[in-house]
Amino acid sequence: MATISLPNAFSESYAQFDQYPLNIIRRDAHGTPMLSRIHDRLQERTPYLFIDDHNTNVAIADVLSDGRVDRRKLYSDVEIKKWLGDASYTGSSDISIATKKDPRCRFVFLLLDSVTSPLPVSAKSVARLMTYHQVSPDFFDFLDAYGAPLAINTELRFNAFRTEIYLADPEPGAILPELGRSGRHYQINYSLKSVNRKEWMKESQPGRSLWQIRQTAIHHQLDVGSGAQFWMFADPHGALRDRITDVFPDQPNHGQKLDSLSASFKTSLEIQLHLVRWSTEGWQLYIKHLEETVAQVISRLILSNPDQRTHLRTEELMHAQAYEDTINECIITLESNADNMSSLDTFYTSLVKQEDFPNSERHSCEKEVQKFTSRLHQLVYDAKMQIRRTKLLAKVMADRKLMFVQLLQVQLQARSADRAARLSATMWRQAEETSHEAIAMRVITVITLLYLPPTFVSTLFSTDIVKYQGDNGDLNHDMFSFLALKRFLQVTMPLMVLTFTVAFGWVWYERIRGKERTARLEKEYPDVFGRARD
Repeated sequence: MATISLPNAFSESYAQFDQYPLNIIRRDAHGTPMLSRIHDRLQERTPYLFIDDHNTNVAIADVLSDGRVDRRKLYSDVEIKKWLGDASYTGSSDISIATKKDPRCRFVFLLLDSVTSPLPVSAKSVARLMTYHQVSPDFFDFLDAYGAPLAINTELRFNAFRTEIYLADPEPGAILPELGRSGRHYQINYSLKSVNRKEWMKESQPGRSLWQIRQTAIHHQLDVGSGAQFWMFADPHGALRDRITDVFPDQPNHGQKLDSLSASFKTSLEIQLHLVRWSTEGWQLYIKHLEETVAQVISRLILSNPDQRTHLRTEELMHAQAYEDTINECIITLESNADNMSSLDTFYTSLVKQEDFPNSERHSCEKEVQKFTSRLHQLVYDAKMQIRRTKLLAKVMADRKLMFVQLLQVQLQARSADRAARLSATMWRQAEETSHEAIAMRVITVITLLYLPPTFVSTLFSTDIVKYQGDNGDLNHDMFSFLALKRFLQVTMPLMVLTFTVAFGWVWYERIRGKERTARLEKEYPDVFGRARD
């Protein structure tokens, strides 16, 4: 097996691949403090972001110099090491040995099961790949969006567009003609997001979204000296791998697509367009689904039968808030895609105008960039139209939710007023009953007073003022006096009649006054006393 002699700087960098990104050749371009922070973050995220080596699932597509496409899957770090051409043996030497030249175009797909699952590769293998191809440390920020510990896509709002351009004065350690690398290249790191319907989920599953936003991390570099390309993707469900297969199918010979810098540059722009188109698919149907769902929610909240608005529930407000959050998430995602499309436009337009861009290929590359940006502008326009459409939907949802909140407040106030009215009427009834009881107590008092005159008269007659005794003062001789009885009745009966008359007259007067007072209040507040009767 033939070996390739490599510069010491690259060999030492690759030998220390487990220290990535502290081991990259262009350390000065990033600064040691930033590289140290990325390295520490990489170590911290390893348990969540990566898997064990025996579960590796990396798809490879190499477009060789003869135009053939070599596709394979790698399932361990050992297989990745052999595929790169690293023939060194563990412990044999600190200097690694390369045995084959880079292909004209290389694609690496990290095939994820979902946007929240870890990358299907070990931290060791990722560090090896990124060191071998000297991938910018900025790409780790995009990979860090995966491997959510709680299976919640909290990094969906992350968006960035990072570039590195080295068209002149390459680092000596980056000049690797044996591998097909001139050291003069540019790198792009960005992410795109698409939305897809979950075909496996049934419509009958309540509370589960039938749509899922998928994001992919994209790294691209092109050597302007040799025309060689390298692509690396974090690819949920293999969606981008299928798109790349459309550009490089198995059967045709693809030599003409990569036989010169201008041809390779044109092919890279074609791939970029495929990626951008992928990010624009599904949004129209998804927004239509949101519009239909919001229409149903609004119908339940506001446009229902007015008689039913007295039964509004706070659960409906929570559902409305959840849909509003979903719409806002859609807006952020669409805006991030549109921003990255515009960044691609700006990057390529300025790239071909740079002084250090190869003059022999400048004119043809400028023409390809014009075609690329013309198509890209159409996609950006479509994305912005979808953004405006979604923002309008968000405004409608927010306005209707505010109206619902106001109706809910009115309903709560009405219920509070109704409860207060019922309480007031009940207290009035209780007061009336208490008044009647007081009247009854007065009657009892009057009846008690009935016995007061006889008692008084009896007491008076029992004194020495009036005596009815025998002529001889014989107390043992019983004697009945009609005159005494007559005098007793003459005094007692008028007093009793007078007492009863006054007592019952008073009770009758108080009852009439109470009825008149109640009638006036019922006439003045018919709603209150009507609720109390209900």
